[in-house]
Amino acid sequence: MFGSDQTYNIGIEIVRSEAEAATTQLNQFLNILETYLKKVSVNPKSNSALEQCHNYMWEQINDLPINFPQIYVDQYYGPLKYPIPPYICFEQYMFAERGNARGYKKFAKEYNDVISTSTFGHLYDYREIIKYLMNEAELIKNSLSTDFGEKYEDESQQQVASYYFYWYKMAMHYQKLFAENLPSSPTGLPEAEVDKTTQKQAIQFQALFSIKVDSLTTLIDSQLESLYSDLVTNCDVFYKNFLTPSLKFKAKVISELSTNLRTSRMISEFPILSEEAVSGVLIGEGNFKSLMTDLLERRNNTTSKIDNLYQNILRRRKYVNYISQLENKGIKKTNVYTEKGDSLYELLLESIEHEDNSKNVKSSHSLLDDLGQDSHPQYLMKSGRNLEWRYIFRRTGIHRWHKDSNTQT
Repeated sequence: MFGSDQTYNIGIEIVRSEAEAATTQLNQFLNILETYLKKVSVNPKSNSALEQCHNYMWEQINDLPINFPQIYVDQYYGPLKYPIPPYICFEQYMFAERGNARGYKKFAKEYNDVISTSTFGHLYDYREIIKYLMNEAELIKNSLSTDFGEKYEDESQQQVASYYFYWYKMAMHYQKLFAENLPSSPTGLPEAEVDKTTQKQAIQFQALFSIKVDSLTTLIDSQLESLYSDLVTNCDVFYKNFLTPSLKFKAKVISELSTNLRTSRMISEFPILSEEAVSGVLIGEGNFKSLMTDLLERRNNTTSKIDNLYQNILRRRKYVNYISQLENKGIKKTNVYTEKGDSLYELLLESIEHEDNSKNVKSSHSLLDDLGQDSHPQYLMKSGRNLEWRYIFRRTGIHRWHKDSNTQT
């Protein structure tokens, strides 16, 4: 569907044009999905774990050194510069998504769990898939810029470029598929069947469909994690550490040696070197073909995984809709939606830059700086004084030091 392992004569400029168009199209669609998601606000009280994470997250935000103006809320006279909002906007999820702190990751997980069973959960899943595709799209685009010149140096470059071309065709296919699905309604039960059910039957079917939704959610999460591993975690390593070096070595060394062996007097003039060259060419050709097989297999695996994901997303959407249709006869679900509040919260979240957490786990004197400073008040100071009340555990027992004293008790 998106090309094979055969070499196609596709000009390098055509491939680069396709790369530019595809990355632009993917990015535009990502913005459309995020625009939709920003219109929805989640009620933190719809789930106790989510509410706890929501409150914790805003306590952390209030502790950050932020220059953003204070947000005033009616009937709130507490100490917080930014009172905890009674709703969760998608900007808050995006802010948590960018951070590495454990509390932010916990919030993102609870948010995912809540929206996965909502009527807009499929938008989140499409967004995740598009983000992963964009990552590999950018890596391929970078390869086209750094590994290729104005024209192909040998057939190997032409073959890799054709694989890139059809990878972009694949990515654009799924973007269009998701885009066409956005305005469509999920599969629903016939109204006649819903009308005929009793209250007991409606509750029983809701329970049955809830189990199906939970099972599909677990499966979708697992599939997204697997896709993330392929298109994000291991993708950079494949292109930069394997494909790029192999492509350059093939073009600069293997191809030239192979040509010289066939067209020059190398074999007669350098018999020993020629023997080594033949062995090296065979190994190099084999390694390159192996990488080409991996490159094709990557695309086939991506296609298979996204196809399965898409079908599972549609199935879960169907069962979520079934549960909603039966609410008039059965049990009403807790409404996860709520109205938005002050738009300043969204502006605040978009303005905050996350700190580099890798710097926070190091003290300055881990780099052998300020070793003479009183950096840890729980230990003896360089002056021997100014200790707060602390407990120091030793193998001989517990010793307590009095504040502003060197007296041990």
